Amino acid sequence: LVSSFLQGSGQCMQMSSEAVAAAQWLRETMQHGMTCARVESHRSMGRNGQFEDALVKTRLRLTRQSLELECGGVSVQLKELKCVQGHRTRPTSPVFRLAKDDAFNKLTTLRWNQTGRQMQTGQYVHLLFPTRADARAFHDGMSQVQRFGASAVLAGRGASAEAEEAEPTAWQLERARERYTGAGTRRRAAALARQLRGGAAPDADADISLAVLKGGASEEVMPFEDPAMHDRWASVLGRRCVKELTLVELKPLIDMGMPLKYRHALWPEWLPKSDAEEVDAWDPGPCEEVAKQIELDLPRTQPRGLEIGDDQRQILRRVLNAYAVRNPAVGYCQGMNFIAMVFLVLGFAEATIFSGLRRIVEDILPDVHASGLEGYIRDVAVLEVLVHHLLPAVHQQLESNEVSMTVLALDHFVSLMAGKWPFAVVVRFWDFLIIEGSPAVFASFIALLELYFPLADGLSVADAQAAAEAAATDSATSAPDRQASRAAGAAARLFGGVCAAASQMAGRGCGATDVAADDPVEVMEKFRTRSSRGAAEEMQRLLKHTRRWMKLIPQRVIDRIRGEILAESDPS
Repeated sequence: LVSSFLQGSGQCMQMSSEAVAAAQWLRETMQHGMTCARVESHRSMGRNGQFEDALVKTRLRLTRQSLELECGGVSVQLKELKCVQGHRTRPTSPVFRLAKDDAFNKLTTLRWNQTGRQMQTGQYVHLLFPTRADARAFHDGMSQVQRFGASAVLAGRGASAEAEEAEPTAWQLERARERYTGAGTRRRAAALARQLRGGAAPDADADISLAVLKGGASEEVMPFEDPAMHDRWASVLGRRCVKELTLVELKPLIDMGMPLKYRHALWPEWLPKSDAEEVDAWDPGPCEEVAKQIELDLPRTQPRGLEIGDDQRQILRRVLNAYAVRNPAVGYCQGMNFIAMVFLVLGFAEATIFSGLRRIVEDILPDVHASGLEGYIRDVAVLEVLVHHLLPAVHQQLESNEVSMTVLALDHFVSLMAGKWPFAVVVRFWDFLIIEGSPAVFASFIALLELYFPLADGLSVADAQAAAEAAATDSATSAPDRQASRAAGAAARLFGGVCAAASQMAGRGCGATDVAADDPVEVMEKFRTRSSRGAAEEMQRLLKHTRRWMKLIPQRVIDRIRGEILAESDPS
């Protein structure tokens, strides 16, 4: 009897967990849709056809009553759904003879009875998802919907959107882990590593060239200081030394700008201690290959509008060579030259430049610059989980446009924007990053996506939310538009779901235009242009949004997701 009771309790707990997972998946899919491909199983492939020729990219949308595919006009009433079938073997349709063996784990077949005037007609559609995790989540979620109904599934809400820390779902973690271990990610990482370490020429797997790490920032000047900035600091300091300020006092001052004299006093306090002899201690220099790459990068390590002389270049050479010897597991990687350059241009001593490089490479960006970029690929997977969980609208847009997060986040994680943004903007950004550490790197990139990544209608998440809230609170709205305003206001109140309002205002017709993807390089370039201009013009706003995200993703959350990503994948 006791054994039966314990078994029953375990089953109840398992069902509760499944219900929560299904509810989380269903809510996200209802708000933002899901990217997949419809397989045209009856298509004639010809002699030289490929399986990809039979795929039609589309977006799946769910409501409480129906499932729709934007491309192809497929609409299924949930009450007519017959079964949701996963696959472990090759289906019998001839078109699947051309598919790779690993495609069937990502394949799901929907079967339903379409009710006509006099009879029911059996219908089916094959859907291919980007990952096995997506296919599994769809299968499990739709099975719950078919069994209990959408309203009942949504009742198992699980974690609240008001949680103190980010709590990604099992689906989101499994999806990122699968991509992290995928062959495509490994090829892209190897291509990036060859470029950043001066190896082979760029190839197609790198997606775009890395010219951004060779400079190319807009006109750069030293950080601007005005009397108001000095007055703010003086009023808080009183008669105290700047080193006596607490973090609570420092943070609002840093967000509004820091005078150079206080930066010279505070930055060394936030760095690991080092003395001048430490740089000299690492003789002889690094291996010939590393030293050669450093020499190649020295001439192009120079911000626009500022001149680096031979003496400064010699200091940069000594610091990079010394660090390559001190940390042979990292050696030298492009991006490290721009990191050291920031300390150099600000006038810090050689020992402080060396300490600053250590702080960023070892503490803030651990393993990111390692020989195979293992740490960078790991942290990109963590970033994908966080974006999927916190900004599902942006996640869906990235998926629709096939934008590689590995390339999109490269400047941010490898050089902390030192080779991209104007120098004055970089310095203000670093005032914040050096004191806050690794969580600030993740949170600031999420804030950039929120503020500047273009959604389907060209607006960012923040812009769409502001527009929806303004429409909902406008007392002068005309009667015919009130219903749309109420819908926009409701969408704006959904956590991370503001793009739904923009999508509905743009219309939801079926056809290729609804899912036509923009060129990934153009999308990335638009985001980089917007974020660079936004950081230059409204840094205080960027830091405000970053601090808000940091509350949800402290270091322990990042470490926990890293552990999940590095864990062995489920063999099933």
